[in-house]
Amino acid sequence: MHAVSDEDVAALQKIEESSKKLQEQGNYNEALEYLERGLVIRNHFFGRDSQEVKSACIAVGELCNLLAMKHLDKHNYSLAQELLRKAEVLTKRDPKSLAVTYNNLACYYRRNGKLRTSLQCLQKALRLESKFANTVKNQADTYLNMCAVLSQLGRHQSALEHAQSALIMLHEKSFTNDNAGHGITSETIPFDRITVLAIAYYNIGVQQEYLKKHDCCILSYQKGLEIAQRSLGNDHTITSKLKEAYMSAKSLEESRTSNQVKKKMFEKKERFEFKQTMRRLKKNLETKKIL
Repeated sequence: MHAVSDEDVAALQKIEESSKKLQEQGNYNEALEYLERGLVIRNHFFGRDSQEVKSACIAVGELCNLLAMKHLDKHNYSLAQELLRKAEVLTKRDPKSLAVTYNNLACYYRRNGKLRTSLQCLQKALRLESKFANTVKNQADTYLNMCAVLSQLGRHQSALEHAQSALIMLHEKSFTNDNAGHGITSETIPFDRITVLAIAYYNIGVQQEYLKKHDCCILSYQKGLEIAQRSLGNDHTITSKLKEAYMSAKSLEESRTSNQVKKKMFEKKERFEFKQTMRRLKKNLETKKIL
């Protein structure tokens, strides 16, 4: 650890300002270089165990996570993995940030078809988040990610339970003392949480369909659709997806009900015809006896 002069502090502030400006412009790669440079300087002046360095590690880790997911969306898997591994090292001393990294690693492995590894990352994230349940912002997202992976593994009952846990968490966040009784709208909860809430209902409906809980899945899709139409609008992708799922499930259920009615009518007709045949046979036998 070395003495820090006013010039050193000014240099660090300039690096931070440059990085922030580059991020605002969308130049994340260059912004990351500035933050990493600042981390090296802080480590030199303040020491590895200082709060200055810990805070800088979290900041660099967050940017690595952000940049990794952008590369993942563009299918740049090797770059995404490199950034996520760097983020894992940088955030290991901050459980909340590490949980975010594990969530992103889970997305990476899921995209690459490594579902069991993805599941392990999500389990690690949930263990970390459970220690800070009251202060973790988006724990419901982790449960929904678990639902998606478990569903792909064919574990639909467990997937349903995780989606339902996410829904409970989202509702608990929604109905605070400040907005209780006002319902779920963009005015009572953040827009991104409404989106996740609609997705939760969709995921629940999908798992209920897999489990042949047809009446339940229709209700789940309907509830999600009502929220999406009210808060996201009819043109939103999630609204369209929920509407399509709802109409399809409802149509299948109506067809299934119709087939069941037809089957019962057919069976009733068969029983009636059988009885008629038996009566004729009995009558014929009685006629022969008389003759």
